[in-house]
Amino acid sequence: MEKSLTLFFKIGSILTITPAYSKNTTRFQKFYTYVLVVFITVAATVSVKNRDYPSYCIYAKIAVNLLTDANLIICTSTLALAVVVWRKDDWQKLMENLKTMISLGNKNKLERNIKIHLITLFVDFVMIVLIYIYWSAAYHGFMKYVTSYLVQYCQSYILYCYTTFVGFILNVIKSHYVYLNTILQQEVMKPNNCSKRMFLTLTKTERTMYYLKDTADNFNNATGWSTALLISYTSLYILNNFDYIYQVSVNHEIGMGFHIIAEGFSVFLLFVRTSTVIIKCDLILHEAEKILDNSYILRRNCYGLSDSEKNRLKEFSESVLQNLPKFSAARFFNINRSTILSMLATDITFLIIMIQFHGSAQ
Repeated sequence: MEKSLTLFFKIGSILTITPAYSKNTTRFQKFYTYVLVVFITVAATVSVKNRDYPSYCIYAKIAVNLLTDANLIICTSTLALAVVVWRKDDWQKLMENLKTMISLGNKNKLERNIKIHLITLFVDFVMIVLIYIYWSAAYHGFMKYVTSYLVQYCQSYILYCYTTFVGFILNVIKSHYVYLNTILQQEVMKPNNCSKRMFLTLTKTERTMYYLKDTADNFNNATGWSTALLISYTSLYILNNFDYIYQVSVNHEIGMGFHIIAEGFSVFLLFVRTSTVIIKCDLILHEAEKILDNSYILRRNCYGLSDSEKNRLKEFSESVLQNLPKFSAARFFNINRSTILSMLATDITFLIIMIQFHGSAQ
């Protein structure tokens, strides 16, 4: 498993979205990151300038396009610089905690989890290549398409990989909350659960909750800005591409059906990757809340306790409540399942406005 983890995070360090698994950030990695950020930023800026917009494009559409491109450039730059500069210490703490949790976790499940995420990296790469091949073939002028959009596809793949690595880290955190729930549930189901062993279990659970809360805080500090930019980019991308689908449908372009399918698939792929991160955060919150519920059940089910034992159960519930994890996007907003609905509601609202702009421009 150690080899798989090293390989997995080696890919992350090459893409400059995570540190290496077995060593701290080196000067070479810093230099490599700076060079890559400068190269991508310059290349992306040049590619944006090389793009031509159809004559029926309104100014609002061009503005959304430029905002989407700018967001993507800032997002990929933030991903890289957070690892080696801005959030270097938080990433190192997160990786140390991750190593500890992995050493205590179920080795078979973790090995299977790593393989699934490695396969996901490959599948995402294949999907990106297929979409690129289609559009480069459909676009009038292969070299023109390469100079205008190749960098964007590379940046998109980096974002997909980021969601994969973040998803793996969240899976590891979630597995420990699930384990704590299983232990507490066993205590709840025992006919005589108010024993000394139960209080020992509560103490261990309490300590683990502290540790997991600290890990969640490190995760927020290390990835908060990147996740906020990912969510904002996803919103802009959905808006931009659905507006394009609307324009293609109205103007009856050649190959309209295939264009709509390709654009719809691109939107679906990014939306699923972003939503997966959001849902995994929400599942962790749900597991933590179940621990709190089990603590209340223990307080209700235990009879004949001394005052000190009753106080201990109360302290345990309060400790769990105070150490419930929270996930936020750079403290702009909390991440939970409702984030997906908010993102879609925003896109629908602005899409209606864009359609009205198109109608008034005709």
